[in-house]
Amino acid sequence: MLIVMEKTITLHKYQDEAIFAENKFVAAIAGVQSGKTLGGAVWANIKVNKLETDGLIVANDYKMLDQSTLRTLFNLNPKLQKFYKQQRGIIEFPNKKRIYIRSAERPESIEGFKVGWAWGDEAGKWGVDAWINLQARVAMEQGQTFLTTTPDTMNWLYYDFYDRYLKGDKDFKVVQWKSIDNPYFPKEEYERAKRTMTPLNFRRRYEGTFERMEGLVYALDSSHILEPFKINKKDCIAGVDFGWTNPSAVIVVMIDNDGVFHIVDEHYRENQTTDELIEVCKNLRDKYGITKFYPDPAEPDRIEEMRRSGLNVREVKKDVLAGISEVQSLLLQHKIKVFKNCKYTIEEFNKYHFESAEESKNQKEKPLPFFDHLMDALRYALTTYSYTPQRPKGYNYKPLNVLTGY
Repeated sequence: MLIVMEKTITLHKYQDEAIFAENKFVAAIAGVQSGKTLGGAVWANIKVNKLETDGLIVANDYKMLDQSTLRTLFNLNPKLQKFYKQQRGIIEFPNKKRIYIRSAERPESIEGFKVGWAWGDEAGKWGVDAWINLQARVAMEQGQTFLTTTPDTMNWLYYDFYDRYLKGDKDFKVVQWKSIDNPYFPKEEYERAKRTMTPLNFRRRYEGTFERMEGLVYALDSSHILEPFKINKKDCIAGVDFGWTNPSAVIVVMIDNDGVFHIVDEHYRENQTTDELIEVCKNLRDKYGITKFYPDPAEPDRIEEMRRSGLNVREVKKDVLAGISEVQSLLLQHKIKVFKNCKYTIEEFNKYHFESAEESKNQKEKPLPFFDHLMDALRYALTTYSYTPQRPKGYNYKPLNVLTGY
């Protein structure tokens, strides 16, 4: 069944290069209004007419789906719109072939089906869960994935996609271009933005380059991120941040004989009971030989449950800004390394930021309470590891077993 486009589209050279690339994963990473979403819509139409398999379209949120992604798709090929069932989130053709329509703000919705191709629009704004789930959807069919986006920050798109392309992984292809490379983009607007915006924001938004988010709490870069390897272990500790609606987070830190802290594993999940989280901690303890857990001091009842379960729980320093300063210092000294498999940790490092001038009069004094769960867990562990707190009078602490460490 052919759903042929009724419009003739003239592609510029960058759109053409991306659309007809044959790599398994292709990304068109470009400035705003550069024609990248139109390129994605053309690519999706080609897949609809070429393949008999189902497909998937994901945008950052439903507002973007309605106002940009699907609007561009339907303007390009109005025949598709009559098959769109918005309430069910599918485009379903008479022959039962489907295109699933999903939002990255609900990554759990990108589960439970398989497709032969997937288009992800504004993927640079997605959380890592959406990217992980999208890959699983095309895995069985060995399908192709096409991402279109303006870079948002140095997140998974950089470390798990762009970096692979730079290192020569043939499964990955990136085509980058500037807004001005679109022949229809006004040169006057490009020059106005260049004059009035900060260089960092201009490069990211109009030149399609990866830049660090302004006001980041920690200066993590690629030199801190390593492929997993066997560590000459001196000790192993873990930080714990409790959650429910927000994710519960556990970060596993292995210390080598040179005093370098290696983040080797992580746990990051919503809607977990205390008992479930304790079981996670015990499994991680047994796997890595964790000797001490440093949990969120604001949850004394949950800490006591951890202690009674047999976990060696330690007190945590509570001074947030002082703790941040200590972690910053360790990073600058390259005393912190992150294994590449710790995707949520890397994502939080690149999104955990201070309030901007617009958000607070006390600029760069208080980090925003977002993307901070693993960052808090890390701070609990690292800034308390060598610290001996004063024990409250009258509290009966469980003695530490010097042989087992807990």
